[in-house]
Amino acid sequence: MNAHFAPRIVFDINGNVLEKGLGIDDGQYHQSLTVGIDVRKDARLFDPCDHPGVANHLGYLPSRVMRTGALGVEISPDADQDFIRRAFDIHLDCLNSVRGCKTPGDIAPAPWQDSVFRTDDYQESLKSCSK
Repeated sequence: MNAHFAPRIVFDINGNVLEKGLGIDDGQYHQSLTVGIDVRKDARLFDPCDHPGVANHLGYLPSRVMRTGALGVEISPDADQDFIRRAFDIHLDCLNSVRGCKTPGDIAPAPWQDSVFRTDDYQESLKSCSK
């Protein structure tokens, strides 16, 4: 199985880095990368009212892409170091195995596990978001 890696850096007009990303694609998801990790400063990654998924891990938002099942991870460089380590918990051994990678969780197990959104886990945090 051939895997493709897509590093990405986005600059502003003055040459400052706005965003960095890493994509890992094993060819299973025709509309998106198997795993995409984006690092950027974004206040919304610290606001559970904007992104309920960050209520329990501020600055770190792993999510499963609805139409494909791929894994997307958004992380702020200001997030807790444990979350940054989890975001980059990458295992590439399945890419060269006979079994292959069955899910994006085989490549990125920690973010895959963290991407399961259970409404009950966030109810208390989201009470302050009622408008």
